[in-house]
Amino acid sequence: MWSIRLRGSRGKQVVLKIDPEASFKTFSGTWSWYCSQRSCLCVLKSFVSAELAAKELSLTAKESPTCKMRIQRLSLLGFPPQPVEVDDSALVKSVFEANDTVVVDMNSGAVAPVQGTTTTKKTTGRPKRAAAKKTPLKTPNVGVHTLNPPTKAKRKVPTKRKITGSGHQLGSSLENKASEVAETVGEHEDEPQRKYRRSKAINLTSKEDVEISLVNAVSGQSNGRAAKFFRAATKNAVEHQYELTLANARLNAALAHNFEMKELSSTRRADGSAAKLHVRFKETPRKWKEETVDLLKADELQAVLKYVLLSGGETGREMLKPFNMAQVSIRVFWNIARLYDGDVAAGLADLVPDEDWSFIDTRARVMSEKAMEAKQNEEQYKLWKQGKQGDTGNTRTSSSNPDSKKVAEPAKRSAAKETKPEVISVDSSGEEEAKIAEPKRAPPTQTPALSAKEATPNTLRSAAAQAALSRLDRNAQASAVVSAFLLDEKSATPLPVKKEAIVDEDETESEEEVEEATTVYCDACKKARILSPEEAENAELDQDPWTCSSLAGAGRNGGCDAVDDEVAQITGVSIAEYLRKASVTTRQELADASVGSTMHALVNPLDPSTQTLQEKLEKLIEEARLDEVNDMILEIVGEAEVVERLEVQKLGTPADLITTPSDLIVEAVGGSADVSLEVVNSWQASAKALVEKHPWLAEWRTL
Repeated sequence: MWSIRLRGSRGKQVVLKIDPEASFKTFSGTWSWYCSQRSCLCVLKSFVSAELAAKELSLTAKESPTCKMRIQRLSLLGFPPQPVEVDDSALVKSVFEANDTVVVDMNSGAVAPVQGTTTTKKTTGRPKRAAAKKTPLKTPNVGVHTLNPPTKAKRKVPTKRKITGSGHQLGSSLENKASEVAETVGEHEDEPQRKYRRSKAINLTSKEDVEISLVNAVSGQSNGRAAKFFRAATKNAVEHQYELTLANARLNAALAHNFEMKELSSTRRADGSAAKLHVRFKETPRKWKEETVDLLKADELQAVLKYVLLSGGETGREMLKPFNMAQVSIRVFWNIARLYDGDVAAGLADLVPDEDWSFIDTRARVMSEKAMEAKQNEEQYKLWKQGKQGDTGNTRTSSSNPDSKKVAEPAKRSAAKETKPEVISVDSSGEEEAKIAEPKRAPPTQTPALSAKEATPNTLRSAAAQAALSRLDRNAQASAVVSAFLLDEKSATPLPVKKEAIVDEDETESEEEVEEATTVYCDACKKARILSPEEAENAELDQDPWTCSSLAGAGRNGGCDAVDDEVAQITGVSIAEYLRKASVTTRQELADASVGSTMHALVNPLDPSTQTLQEKLEKLIEEARLDEVNDMILEIVGEAEVVERLEVQKLGTPADLITTPSDLIVEAVGGSADVSLEVVNSWQASAKALVEKHPWLAEWRTL
């Protein structure tokens, strides 16, 4: 008797005794039952009693065999377990070996015994089996086998490409498109969907988190996702900065003639000329850099430049600037430098003489959204103006025809009635029409664009025309301001030399001249008027209140409309006129003015000379603040001698008085009888009020 281990699909197993000489034909039936606890289908043959199997599998009477099935075919295919097909006349010993393990499968309707790997070694003197030759397939003696035949033959289905999105596939007709889509949807429902990798977000909640993560990433203390991102970003930034530095070194070396070039003979063209160029230039004062580029001829460079100009657009034109070319196309840069002795700009002008290369020396500026909107409105206004001129030209042509005068008169009257609300004429060429339309202009009570009832196409066009005219006026004003600032700067340069010469000759005379001048403030406009002794005698200074109209007797006309003398003394008359348009009329207003807001009121922020004007305006504001500080401290203290003592002790500004204790200020004055703690406290209160009114005073200290 052989020992065969019978194992269920869920691990329950028993050891059965089987006669090896028994044949499968003697199996009169297949005793099968379900194991409720193990869920396996066990198969026993006639040589094993059902009672023995039930006893060994610990089954109750309710779990006894309930149905019979007959083995139709058995085959042995080896590992991995395959369904086996065995003839009825085959012996048990031709299929199994002693101590084999048979796995019983419950998932199929047919009986599925499986032969497992034998636990004992085969004996060498085993007799040959005659019955094994009758099997249709040679079966291996060892391995795990499945006695479960396939229930359905597999059919190969050609794979179809998965095409996502809508559209029509080439090679298919539109009639069967709906059926194909339905079949495709039905097939894709059972298929597993593709899993995409989800990337985790980097959670950085504040600026401090970014700073800490960046420091940890650069120092190598962290290896998380944020650290990897910051290291990659830092690496890219360093590489980009190195490329910029190297491009600057190339340009400097080309302009300073600190480069050497040599044609390489190792690579040549078909005509025998060299194809490579070896360049050696000075990257730093102590380091040389070597590069190898393709050697291009003059006609090749000319073709490259023309292609970039024609197809590159504004970006391509920017890349043709020498500095940008030294970064993005070192081949073209060094070849132009080779032909024109390092002067790349001159080479560009010589290679393509028909092109305007003035943009090389100008800096690229990105227009803001507001500027782009203004430019678009200006273009629309030009189109509207051209259309209006075309309409007027057509009417004039029709009126010149004598045959159509009678017919055109009613049309003209109706057109005049329709165009009557349009009272603004912006056509500079038709001056006569503007004069005719001017008397019909009614004073508007409010802006037409603000009224919903008057928001007609005519009013909108009028508003666009007014905006365009205001922009033109501002551009004209900007050019005038630039010229005024530059002319004032040139004319003001020789003045310090004259003043120094006067001071060197006789300082006392200049001081006496300054003392003789009289400064008067108008009670109406608050402007300062600096009067000479002769003007002071005729200006009626005894009047209270005193206004600028009293200067008529002194020979000064203009009244309150004239510029402030203190502002004109700092900036000049022309600049003071433009500052008055920016609501800066007095020296105190100039000291309180902001550079940004004043520049925005004077010139266009996109103007190329904005930086120069800003520096000039900053100097003027600083000078006005210095004069205001001197007048304020004198107004607080009241005596010039005490102010001089305070300046010696570094207490010459209102901010110094606020931050210094009262007793120290009394000691700094020198124990004057008129200065006490109460007086110093009043000084500090006045200084504090001035600092609150003029915040810029907090930054002024005595050095």
